[in-house]
Amino acid sequence: MLRCRSVVSLAKKLDPSATRAIRATRAAVLAGFGNLAFFCVFFFCLPTSFAVAQALPQFAAKLEPFLTLRAGSSVRADVEKRLGTPTRQIKPEVFEYPPPSDGASTAMGIQSIQVEYLSDAQVGTNVVVRMDAWLAAPMAIDSLRARFGQPVFQQNRKDGLREELYFPQLMGAITSADQPDFALAISYLAPISLANVFCDLSSQAMREKRYGDAKEPADNAVVVDPNYARGFLAQGIFYYFAENIEEAMVRFVAASHAQYSARKVAHAHVWMATVYWKKKKQLELARAEYQKALAIAPDFDTVHLEYGRFLKSQKEFDAALSAFTKANELGQAPNEARMELAIFWVNQKAANKALPYLVQLAAWADGGGKSVTSILSADYIYAFYAYALAQARGERNPLFGGSDEETLAVIANYEKAVRLASKLVWVYAELGDEYVASSEWDKAEATYRYGLSLDPKNIGMNQKMAEVLLSLNRIDAALHQAEQALSLAPNEGATMMTMARAYALRHQGQEALAWLRRAGAAGYQAQYRGNLVLEEGIFDEIVNEDELRRLLPGRRER
Repeated sequence: MLRCRSVVSLAKKLDPSATRAIRATRAAVLAGFGNLAFFCVFFFCLPTSFAVAQALPQFAAKLEPFLTLRAGSSVRADVEKRLGTPTRQIKPEVFEYPPPSDGASTAMGIQSIQVEYLSDAQVGTNVVVRMDAWLAAPMAIDSLRARFGQPVFQQNRKDGLREELYFPQLMGAITSADQPDFALAISYLAPISLANVFCDLSSQAMREKRYGDAKEPADNAVVVDPNYARGFLAQGIFYYFAENIEEAMVRFVAASHAQYSARKVAHAHVWMATVYWKKKKQLELARAEYQKALAIAPDFDTVHLEYGRFLKSQKEFDAALSAFTKANELGQAPNEARMELAIFWVNQKAANKALPYLVQLAAWADGGGKSVTSILSADYIYAFYAYALAQARGERNPLFGGSDEETLAVIANYEKAVRLASKLVWVYAELGDEYVASSEWDKAEATYRYGLSLDPKNIGMNQKMAEVLLSLNRIDAALHQAEQALSLAPNEGATMMTMARAYALRHQGQEALAWLRRAGAAGYQAQYRGNLVLEEGIFDEIVNEDELRRLLPGRRER
């Protein structure tokens, strides 16, 4: 269960001039000012445009310190001076402390205190962003609600508990799911804590393509913490995917001038670069924004990853490789970088260099790893792994049929993609080809048929299906399928040869000869099919070998 209430309307009541200022900024941008004018307008309007949010620090000032500690300004040294050394580490950034033995903590019945820290070059080192005071006995929550105000966010937590977060008092209450009216812990929040909750909601809505649900939590994040770049980023991303690029740019610029955090500010420059690159086609401005992002957060893998994609689009392949490699080395979220490296090396016909990355990605997918990024969907990972394995294998050895270890690995990974009902049509084409090479005609037919259900007008798939049906001696069906392929590509010589073979198998010599001639005129080359055309003997009743060679360009391979 998740419930979220808007905090924007409350803030607008505090400063109604905000709406007018935002409109003025928007009007200036939409009027088409040049870059210099745009930035000037933006910065003159910024103090009032976002005054909605700037009123919020007065609320934080109303909060009483908790045991002399305040989320958002106290640091770890302050905590440990007051509480001593932690008793355990819960997460990399979360520690548990014993309560001090004094009247205040005893009166509250505090059993333990969990503190979450944030480290950032722009914020400071080990700043407290949240404190949870766990109680020895549950406390009726009504008295807390009366003090904190109405909750603006309620959710079930991953640990099975439930929490309510409040605004303008930056407080929270943690309850059990079955007893929501009794608090197990009281939370003290920095603005960034509640802002992150809203940003997560906005991001989740965007991932699930519930675009209409993404804007309000993004707006809430900006209201709660106007100094935090992530809220403006969430707004900008919403407008970007709504194709309102000028509104998106206003928010990205705001994020790039927020006080913290370094990575989110750098990410804002990445998004500005994306707008210049993909929407405005201003490539040098895009490059400049990527370089600003690198200067701000040189250890942020996302910056290197996105810059690498830009460089690849500009055919600066060595620089792109360096950027992808750096993104992978930084390793905060390496999977996209690994896939980009794998794609790079496969495109360079160096599949052996791609395979180590694909082995890691396939293991991640086997373990249930999921991503909304298309190149990190499990079906794509398995399919691309199979494709790289096939490239590394090279031509199949006919002595093995389909039983050699390399081919079995290729087929197994394509089959994994197919079992996930992949929508990638090329996967069915490649897997069908593997089955054909193994003379598994029934499997090939089923595979091509599913591919055709996804893309009935796929020329290659129609041609492949016609050949498989011919191999299954279903001549009428093969002719029908070949006619379908020719309706899509009337000058395709390979399909004409399928027609010729079908009529020859029907012993309709004149029709077969006519299609042979058409295939030769269309440029069909016999060597593309190895020796099969010449050795099957199906044309022996119609033409001799010399005439067949004359009709079809190419030479017989011996």
